[in-house]
Amino acid sequence: MTKRKRNQFTVWQETAVRELRAVAAALPDDFQLLGRPRLTDLGLVQARIRLRTGDLGRAPHGLPLQEQEEFLLRIGPNGLSPPLVEVDHDRFLGYPHVLQGRRLCTYLDPAREWNPQRGFASAIDRLYEWLADAAAARFDPDAALFHAVGGILHHTAGTPTVVVRESGKHVKAQPAFLTVRSAHRQDLHYGGGHPDQHRTVVFQLEVLTKPGDVSVRDDAGGQGEEGFVDVVAAFPADA
Repeated sequence: MTKRKRNQFTVWQETAVRELRAVAAALPDDFQLLGRPRLTDLGLVQARIRLRTGDLGRAPHGLPLQEQEEFLLRIGPNGLSPPLVEVDHDRFLGYPHVLQGRRLCTYLDPAREWNPQRGFASAIDRLYEWLADAAAARFDPDAALFHAVGGILHHTAGTPTVVVRESGKHVKAQPAFLTVRSAHRQDLHYGGGHPDQHRTVVFQLEVLTKPGDVSVRDDAGGQGEEGFVDVVAAFPADA
């Protein structure tokens, strides 16, 4: 099997970048591809985009969007998974379905909802719909599960998975212990006396919530409006 050359995009990543450029060329007032997408050490293509979000409806306790918002897309080597969507600021910290304060959970079940045959630009449509729901405060973390239990999949090589073994107190910060179970796992608990343990501190974040209805999402791409994926479909493939 031949290995992929360093700094070389896969066919899927090239297709994704081509579609991003097509959308940027067709809708310059709504979408921009900032800079040149690059390949990271993990084999993901990182692309920075900017979306016009000033027209989205706002509601109290909704996501605090500015007139324009920038996002980092991390595109895998194949179309089996949608791109990771992150921000590089903390303005969304504590809002529903923003994992670790920066990663947007735009798909509940990627294996069921993500269809690469619709084109990479369908992920941008999904992001825009997610932002519309978030700004309008249609996410209710007490009643709507918008991402799988467990939150973020383990991606970083060389770091263990932390398993929470017991609940802590409802305080802002408290001492805890991490017990090494294997090279890939550590258990978090609050009582001492375990072998191979070391001390740490657990910080608790308040999550902004409000009573509300569960958001019902239309996977077909909205209410008959043209989406980013439709623009790509109408754009020449060799542009």
